[in-house]
Amino acid sequence: MNSLEIIPYKMAENAAFFWMLYSQGENRRDYNQSDLDELSQKINAQLAGLEVYGEEAWVVCDDILDFEDSGEVFVAASVILGSRFDERDKSERMRKVVTAACAGDESFDGLVGAFKWRPFDESKSWIAKFLKSGNPVFSSLGVDICAAQDRDCGAMLTTLIEKKEVQENPDYFWRIVKAVGELRRKDLIESLLDFINAEDDRVRFWSAWSCVLLGDLRGLESLKIFAKGDSFFSERALKLILRVMPAQDAKHFVKELAAGDSSRAVILSAGILGEISAIPWLLQQMQEKITARLAGESFSLITGLEILNSEYETEAPADLPILEETSDMDSRDDDLPWPNANSIATWYQLNRLRFSADQRYLLGQIVSMASCEKIKQTGYQPQRKAADLEIIAAAI
Repeated sequence: MNSLEIIPYKMAENAAFFWMLYSQGENRRDYNQSDLDELSQKINAQLAGLEVYGEEAWVVCDDILDFEDSGEVFVAASVILGSRFDERDKSERMRKVVTAACAGDESFDGLVGAFKWRPFDESKSWIAKFLKSGNPVFSSLGVDICAAQDRDCGAMLTTLIEKKEVQENPDYFWRIVKAVGELRRKDLIESLLDFINAEDDRVRFWSAWSCVLLGDLRGLESLKIFAKGDSFFSERALKLILRVMPAQDAKHFVKELAAGDSSRAVILSAGILGEISAIPWLLQQMQEKITARLAGESFSLITGLEILNSEYETEAPADLPILEETSDMDSRDDDLPWPNANSIATWYQLNRLRFSADQRYLLGQIVSMASCEKIKQTGYQPQRKAADLEIIAAAI
């Protein structure tokens, strides 16, 4: 392969890499909207370059699809959507991309991400085909794309959630019940309630999550069970239920968590509730290596003190304890800064009179529609998502 032939491969590789950074950055503490915008420009530049290569670009995509990673799936789907390929070739090639996307949830998300990335006019004919296919995989893909594009599926969503062969495929059905909440389909709440006790964790969680998101608190008990556990869904459940429950009920639930020796959940809850009464305890937790970063993050979420890249950040301890089991659960705080507990305590002593004990705070501002809208514009990703949940909870 000569140097000219390498160029489209390099473009595809770069686009896949930048997409991976982008998709991870959507949930990272150290990314804000301007960081994502910068990555968007890089992705678009690589995709534009690939479009120039036409058929040769697909040859490259066909090769890299063997990796079945989300970035490669994203690039391959993007090339098809932006191409002038023959319609039959497009259909055959998209089927191959969908097959690669079925390797796992992350790969599938890369495919959905490609449709979200492109203008809706390029997606709508595909969405119609997917929704009418009768295949649970394609149907869930169509629904997922609609949710990502914030486009209602209409009667088709009703048909799919009630279709037995779709319900019997939990690997994809969970995406459909999740989309019901994302698309604000209150007319399907009764259908969701049929699945809040489903055997599959994903179906059970997203059915309950969608119910609560739509204002029906009958899904709350199921989410409480998730919040008390230590699964992929635990923190997501906690972030929603504490914001929609009455204040006293939320505090009582946090006491239940504390009694169950779930220190991580309690620290996270302190930041969600946004009350300064938790700050002395959070300052204590910053002195402990295992809880320091999460405690600092909750403190920052309440007070608005930015620890990242400031005088209030410190180096990681040299004698970090080695966890007995290495898993994703152990690395959830990797993108959080290490707080300088002493300097933060000094800052709070100087600024504590700014805060009132009878208010809830988010980034140092009393929680309100106006403050949350501002945070959505300027905050880091988890902060923006917290503001978004506050707005949703206020409407329930």
